[in-house]
Amino acid sequence: MLSIPLVSAALLLSAGGCFVNDELTSGEHIMDSHSSRKPGAAAKPSAEEPSGLTLAAFRSRGSETLGGLQEKLDDAMKKEPDPDNTIIKCQVDGELRFTRKFDCQSLGGRQIGS
Repeated sequence: MLSIPLVSAALLLSAGGCFVNDELTSGEHIMDSHSSRKPGAAAKPSAEEPSGLTLAAFRSRGSETLGGLQEKLDDAMKKEPDPDNTIIKCQVDGELRFTRKFDCQSLGGRQIGS
């Protein structure tokens, strides 16, 4: 014959599952009632779905957003580099680096050699 503690434990475990399930179900209903998206409402489109934006529209939107950055970059690349900003040996925090002179100064390093 089964002992009383073993039978009691079996009854509690089987009854506990029903209680937990009931609580989860009621919690689900509460979450749905307070949710901004009501059950049955259409889900938001995922990132994998096409947005309907053509490549030309995407490029024009990008150029408007950047405000002519490409022209500024082209103008900067046409200029001759500063002759004083040559590559030098630079010591920064005890480490030897080969950087441009102005980069060395901005990092707080000191020039090694001439």
